[in-house]
Amino acid sequence: MSELSLFFAQNAAAEMTEDFIVSDRFKDKAGTPAAWMIRSMSEAENEEIRRSATRLVKGKNGTKVPETSPEEYMAKLVVASVIYPDL
Repeated sequence: MSELSLFFAQNAAAEMTEDFIVSDRFKDKAGTPAAWMIRSMSEAENEEIRRSATRLVKGKNGTKVPETSPEEYMAKLVVASVIYPDL
């Protein structure tokens, strides 16, 4: 298997969750840094989020063209990816 094929979709692990320390500034009652729990998502979930952040806007000559709001897309992507804390 070539090195590049390691990154093909069929070789990627499916659903994964991982604890992640965002910052040492946020501590629990015991004084240890609070871990966020994040999860992976499928391309189908990603596409649904992208579609929900896309609107038809008037383009040249009055035609409607799809336009994705990067701010809305990223906000929805983060909310869907973070399990804890519940955003």
